[in-house]
This record gives sequence, structure tokens and C-alpha cells, in this order.
Amino acid sequence: MDVTLPVSCGPFMVDVIDFMFLAFIVVACVVVVTLLPRIIISSVIMFCACLFSNDRLSWVYRGL
Repeated sequence: MDVTLPVSCGPFMVDVIDFMFLAFIVVACVVVVTLLPRIIISSVIMFCACLFSNDRLSWVYRGL
């Protein structure tokens, strides 16, 4: 029984590891798909804010 237990648990452990790996890939893809638009939108908003702040600074420099 001690000899057959590792043999029967071997493929099961491999299947569990493969399943966890596939689940990790799926979760990573879902996270990337859900977070990527937010990151892009936030970066665009920050870029526009930097442009507007630079325009304001340039207006201040022109005023000086």
C-alpha cells in the first residue's frame, strides 16, 4: 500500500499542478483584460493633466 499510494497520487498531483497553472494563466488574462483599459485611461488622464498643467505654467511664464 505504501508503494501503490505514490503511484496513484503521482498523476493526480501532476493534474492538480497543471490545473493550478492553467487557472493561474486564466486569472492573469482576466486581470490584464480588466485592468488594462483602466490603466490606459488613467495614464491618458494623467498625460492630459500634465499637458494642461504645462500650459498653465507656460501661461504663467508668459505673464512674467
